[in-house]
Amino acid sequence: MDEEETQMNEVIWNNFEDQEILGWQGKILSELTPEQFFKWFKYIIPALQPHEQNAMLGGFKANAPAEAFNATIQGLRPFVSDAQFTHISNI
Repeated sequence: MDEEETQMNEVIWNNFEDQEILGWQGKILSELTPEQFFKWFKYIIPALQPHEQNAMLGGFKANAPAEAFNATIQGLRPFVSDAQFTHISNI
């Protein structure tokens, strides 16, 4: 992880535009199974700032069935603080 954060990110940021990098993220996320997606979310969502949670979960909410979105939010409950849960429940 340290290598990714210190060396690889610098190479990526120096050679690719933000939109291209975000496109990779979207492609990767679109290929995850629901189980893989949730495993990823339970680590990522708690680490994000509220505006980043808005962007990520807002995009998910706009593209997923309501049942899947609501189940994901409820599933994140054990992994987020009370304040984070309140925030993500209102996205």
